[in-house]
Amino acid sequence: MEHEGRGGGHGAGVFALRGSLSIWWARVGVTRASFLGQVRLGVPLALSLMAEMVMLGTDTWVVSKLGVGSLASMSLAFNYAGILFVGGMGVMMVVNPLASRKMGAGEEEGGLFVVSNGVWLGFGIGFLLWLMILPSSAVLLLLGQSPDLVMDAEGYLYVMGPGISFALATISLRGFYASTGNSFYYGVIFTLGVLANGVLDFLFVFGIGDFAGWGLWGAGFATLVINILMFVSVLCVSLYHKTFRDFGLGRYLLKFPSRGVLKLILWTGIPVAVSHVVEETFFMGSTFLVGHLGRDALAIHQVMMVISLMTIGLVWGFGEAARAEMGWAYGRRDRDGFVRSMLTFLIVTVVIVGITFFAMRFFVDDLVEQFFVLEDSEEGIRMKFREIVLMWSWFVLPEVPIGLGVSVLYVLGYTKSKMVIDLCIYWVLIMPLLGWLIFERGSDIYWVWLWSGVAVTLVSLFTVLRAYWVLRSRVGW
Repeated sequence: MEHEGRGGGHGAGVFALRGSLSIWWARVGVTRASFLGQVRLGVPLALSLMAEMVMLGTDTWVVSKLGVGSLASMSLAFNYAGILFVGGMGVMMVVNPLASRKMGAGEEEGGLFVVSNGVWLGFGIGFLLWLMILPSSAVLLLLGQSPDLVMDAEGYLYVMGPGISFALATISLRGFYASTGNSFYYGVIFTLGVLANGVLDFLFVFGIGDFAGWGLWGAGFATLVINILMFVSVLCVSLYHKTFRDFGLGRYLLKFPSRGVLKLILWTGIPVAVSHVVEETFFMGSTFLVGHLGRDALAIHQVMMVISLMTIGLVWGFGEAARAEMGWAYGRRDRDGFVRSMLTFLIVTVVIVGITFFAMRFFVDDLVEQFFVLEDSEEGIRMKFREIVLMWSWFVLPEVPIGLGVSVLYVLGYTKSKMVIDLCIYWVLIMPLLGWLIFERGSDIYWVWLWSGVAVTLVSLFTVLRAYWVLRSRVGW
């Protein structure tokens, strides 16, 4: 009888739980309209972020045709600039949630002022980062990199460096498109930018007619030109297209930046910037460790960097849409709308990342053929690259909970949480292990990416737990 009573109680509890979940889902569940709304907003943003990564991939693919040596130099240049760029990008990424919160609260003027201040801040940060590019050759040599590789890397960096300011200002304008709920034109511009970048890459790298081309330097010049053109295009559409004309963004861009707004962006964005630097420089910083494993390992590392960034770009693109919708809901204190945005993001990204997972596994041989068909490549580099891609495909799956947890923390303003999580896992726990593996054990590039995947999984777990704790304990949800 005792056993039966327990069973009956358990069954009643299950039915009660199901009933509660049904009521909750009916109240805040994802409707067809909410799902399609976030998809419409998220697809152009995802395409734009994907386009940024594809442009990096195009540069890498074109440069790979010059030989493994050029690809290795590209790796040094790409990762040196990337470490700087992701810091500035981190600050700019808070423009969207901050502006969306203002828009959701009915403070349209405040939202537009956040965007305009972000644009000018992007140019200022970009200039500082360009100054940090100038001593790149000395830094790379100090890190023990090959002088021949450093010379080509330095030329690429000097040419593309000024474009960082335009790229950061464009990210701030992305916050305008996201917070106003219309990202279509932003996605179109970046899609066209990818095509133009590919054409300019071939033109400036290999030349045409009597123009002999500039090699690796040409890829840097193509990147500079495209960054300027895309900023001008995005700005002109936001100022003059009939969809955005009534917002009058131009009036706010002409106003002198506000110390209070700049402080808000910086104090919210600096922890995000540090978090991005910690996370991305774990991968990019490991480049300089990989450089000690040889030229072939460095070439593989560069291609894997591009693949990983492209998969992250998809999640972060839909994350921009989710952060906009969460920001609107948070601004108007709509708890159900906030949760609905979270659920929609989760469903969309599970589908996208699932497709990415299977694509990486089924098309791995195509990736090998595209990037490693060089006369000076041995069969070993091709087999090692294939092995790493198949292993890494499993580690794209944690990007879904990372994207959800990060979006919650950024919108609610708990940006320091992500910074501490990244710092502890990537730099305190995993990076020393990688250094030990490379210098003491002589391990190959496979182990670098395996432990990088372990780090991603740990970050996923702790980020989600932190976001849940904030929602329950700090916000009362």
